[in-house]
Amino acid sequence: MKYNPKIHHRRSVRLEGYDYAKEGMYFVTICCNNKIHFFGEVKNEKMELNEFGKIAHQLWENLPERWPHIILGAFQIMPNHMHGVLLIQRPTTNEDTTRLNRSNLYAPSSLPDEKPFSKLQWATRPYLGQIIGAYKSMVSTECLKSHKQKTPENWLDKIWQRSFDERIIRSEEAFEKITNYIIKNPAKWKEDKFFS
Repeated sequence: MKYNPKIHHRRSVRLEGYDYAKEGMYFVTICCNNKIHFFGEVKNEKMELNEFGKIAHQLWENLPERWPHIILGAFQIMPNHMHGVLLIQRPTTNEDTTRLNRSNLYAPSSLPDEKPFSKLQWATRPYLGQIIGAYKSMVSTECLKSHKQKTPENWLDKIWQRSFDERIIRSEEAFEKITNYIIKNPAKWKEDKFFS
């Protein structure tokens, strides 16, 4: 089918002009391709992870090892998607050891003044899209490796759908609401918009 901008154009969900590498807290949702249940099933209102689900869970937990300036909030691997809260802190200088915490992270006006960083600090300061892109790639690679070892004769479909959804968390109230939603997601699975 020939490209038609009215049909094929994907509207960006990114906030125009916003620096997704700066300090902030984000609610991230990443969906599986075609809503396929790659990661397990919900049984008795609890998520039971299969092997791919365990890989997705472990690699999300490991993100701060790769990027020490990020902190994980609540997260949940679901059958065909995952939700997570991610806090990105800015690099610190020797003179500046201020770090974000829940008491000062929400409103942009409460953030400390930006200070210049070295070229190395800027180069190693990945933005949200790079972090999520790396996570998706790592999960896909590890799942494919496992799949090839066990059933090399079967083709493994693409795991993730393109892109991801994110919201900037701007208040304590939003943080609490999102955290509760993530924690209760398995118990309310049949009411979820991703249920299939």
